[in-house]
Amino acid sequence: MSADDAGHSTVDLALTDEQQDLRRGVHQLLRGLDPRAGAEGGGDPALWPALAGMGILGLAIPEKLGGAGAGWAEVGVVLEELGRSLACVPFLSSIVLATTALHAAGDREHLPAIAAGALTATVSLDARVEHHRGAARGSASMVLDGATADLVLVASTGGALLAVPSSSIVATPLATLDLTRRLADLAIDGPAAVLSSEASPCLAAASQALGIALAAESVGVAAWALDTAVAYAKVRHQFGRPIGSFQAIKHRCADMLVAVESARSVSTYALRVADTGEDPAVAAAVAQACATENAVAVTAGCIQVLGGIGFTWEHPAHLYYRRAVSNQALHGSPARHRETVAVGMGLPAAPTGEAPTGEEDT
Repeated sequence: MSADDAGHSTVDLALTDEQQDLRRGVHQLLRGLDPRAGAEGGGDPALWPALAGMGILGLAIPEKLGGAGAGWAEVGVVLEELGRSLACVPFLSSIVLATTALHAAGDREHLPAIAAGALTATVSLDARVEHHRGAARGSASMVLDGATADLVLVASTGGALLAVPSSSIVATPLATLDLTRRLADLAIDGPAAVLSSEASPCLAAASQALGIALAAESVGVAAWALDTAVAYAKVRHQFGRPIGSFQAIKHRCADMLVAVESARSVSTYALRVADTGEDPAVAAAVAQACATENAVAVTAGCIQVLGGIGFTWEHPAHLYYRRAVSNQALHGSPARHRETVAVGMGLPAAPTGEAPTGEEDT
């Protein structure tokens, strides 16, 4: 961060040359990836090792633990590209949630394995399980990639952060709206190790990281929808003209562009604030409210521009719309995040927990 002539804090939102190279490298790796394959069969098993080989899985892990020691700006670049391709990999659960929680817990055992692609992990943010004499017993609901993770981090009723191996878990995969992201209910009964005596700060850090990551990923989802709509509007003809020449289509695409760039701006700002070490709570709430809401609008707009083909299962547009809606619901509604912003600015929270409608009593 820096200060302008008036003394206001400013953030450079432009990508550095290294970040541009990272974007191109990830984009090249993901080029040609068909999200429909991920929706049907769980994705390409070779993709995760390929990301590990590029050093992507260790971006946010310190160099002394086998990572790259990069920051949120670099992780955001990867998240946007993953959102653009709907890559069916456990990046959000393992690299965002688990890595953040493990780092906050001072872990030195599991992070090197995650960076190398040898271990996947996830976090249950709200479950509390019993822990006695080295064994955990309880349940956790709607855990990201809970059925495939090698390790699940969960809080005990005593307030400790536990590492539960998959051998102590029976997972029940859930049918979800988003076909390219897996959730599962977990029944935990077996050995578990204590990583930290205080789970709360670790889970709080992971929760905040999830919000920032969902915003960045939603930008990529919306960017794909915009590019797809514009490309189709150039080649689809009606009445002897490309439909992109019609005012209704031009205005819709222009609105979609504004929505994408607005989302990208607030998401990039939240990533930069997180990298400064300052509390990114308000910036993260703004980013998540704007980016997830805009992604829903843009993916819906894309389906409208595509017309009949956009409503078919054969076209991937519905998968992007599903991801946008899922991201909007996964970590709280936009109304909840706007309330966080209001409270952070010293304004009173809405009495009902919902954002004010602006309607006056009559």
